[in-house]
Amino acid sequence: MAAYGFLGDLSTWLLVLKYLGLCLAAGSSIWGTVNDLAIKGPNGERRLTKAGAAAIGFTALGLIISLVSEDLRRRQDSASHAAQFVAEAKRTNEIIISGQQLAGLSFRWEFTSRSAALRKAMDDGTKGQYENALTSQGGVPVTPFEVVDYEALLLPLISFVADPKNGLNATLPPPADAATEQVKQSEKKQGSTVVLMSLDASSNAILSFGSIGKDAEWASNTGDKIPSAGFAGESPKRNGDSLPQVVHPGKSPSPGTEFTYAISWDLDPGTLAGVVDRRNPEIAPTAKLPKVFKIAILNGGLVLPFQKFNFAVPAVTLWGKHQDAAVAKDDFVPDDVSNMKITLVVNGSEDVRYDYYLKRVSKIDLTDDDIDVDTECTMLEFEAN
Repeated sequence: MAAYGFLGDLSTWLLVLKYLGLCLAAGSSIWGTVNDLAIKGPNGERRLTKAGAAAIGFTALGLIISLVSEDLRRRQDSASHAAQFVAEAKRTNEIIISGQQLAGLSFRWEFTSRSAALRKAMDDGTKGQYENALTSQGGVPVTPFEVVDYEALLLPLISFVADPKNGLNATLPPPADAATEQVKQSEKKQGSTVVLMSLDASSNAILSFGSIGKDAEWASNTGDKIPSAGFAGESPKRNGDSLPQVVHPGKSPSPGTEFTYAISWDLDPGTLAGVVDRRNPEIAPTAKLPKVFKIAILNGGLVLPFQKFNFAVPAVTLWGKHQDAAVAKDDFVPDDVSNMKITLVVNGSEDVRYDYYLKRVSKIDLTDDDIDVDTECTMLEFEAN
């Protein structure tokens, strides 16, 4: 393999052709010295000998090699200059981007799965959407469309990603004939399902969405913030014109079919401002996103270890703790979750596009000496392609 890679390099072939041409030139000269290249015929004309024909062949071959070598050298130089130009343009673009404020963002978070439980949850969610739509009077349903979309599709999908084995259990309703279970369910306090995305390497700017349980307990109630625009059903909340949407293929034609599920969201400048918390409000997020994109999913518990409604101010170590946490990527078996990636388009320009692929999944215990956290946390790390 090493030899193949060596011979596959264009620079190597140029070197080989260069020395081959020199060898042919030297060989032709020596050949002409030790052999008669032409003889006189009966009438005094000069006739080419076999040695002479060979010498001409060597010379022609050397000329061809020289022309090919020069053409390859020209192509290599051209490709090198083009690559250098692209690299310089990319560096210039990165410098320009790093100075631009993040004004808009579109993202698509997708993965493939064969999970029958997830497929059923999505099918049931779609049915719930339809039934809610039938209750509309004058275009207004009994339950707001965005709330049903969240509860029926988004939250189950997020819970599944956080815990493919058990995550859906927290979002599925109890059996209709289980009266005791119904009572337990009604008495059970409502936890939260929160997605946090770090928009910079220092985790100063945090984009958030999901559902905050009515029984949520915060590490600190200081501050005057209201919920992010990314949380459906909250009132009052910050202004925003859009919410994340689940894209799924609908009913499966046969068991075991692999489908792509996705969460997509287009955030205009107003909506983006309403869903991003900043630890230091004076530092605005820029259009240059980090090379490692991190997503934290907090699911199922009552305690949210943050300043109330400000997910940029955690009361525990969150974004750095995963480095020493137990790796849980093995839990993402291919039939459950595979091919997970995130695509981000910044400020509405496809020229500023980031494609991230999942590299690491960690389960994090958020409890420390000062606060006992019952909320499960899954950290997903994506690396730019």
